[in-house]
Amino acid sequence: MAEETVYHDPFHSPVWDSTDATRLRNLLTQRTGKRLILRLRLDRPSLPYGPAAHDPHAVAMAAKEMAGYEKAISNIFDYLVTQPVENAKTESYPNLDDDAAWPPELQKPVREVTPPKEDDAPAS
Repeated sequence: MAEETVYHDPFHSPVWDSTDATRLRNLLTQRTGKRLILRLRLDRPSLPYGPAAHDPHAVAMAAKEMAGYEKAISNIFDYLVTQPVENAKTESYPNLDDDAAWPPELQKPVREVTPPKEDDAPAS
């Protein structure tokens, strides 16, 4: 089966559709997916212990690391539970050269150009 190429754009999230949700659900119900969940659970960060547990800076940093990890794991499971938003249809604009397709307030003003009369011509 040929996989589609996915390009990463750092400024936009990739589109997540129902096909992706189904594939993720299938992965997590298979043996590899179950082992992945277990590994994610076992590899989670923990609060410092021993002498480092008395350092407020170390505890604060570890707590933030734990919160970020929990949020990332939660997001993975959210992709299973909530239905992803399908690609929204984009509204395309009318042809720029078709004035009739645009609302009247956006149409180009029409100027009547009248040629100068011979009387109005500058004398040379």
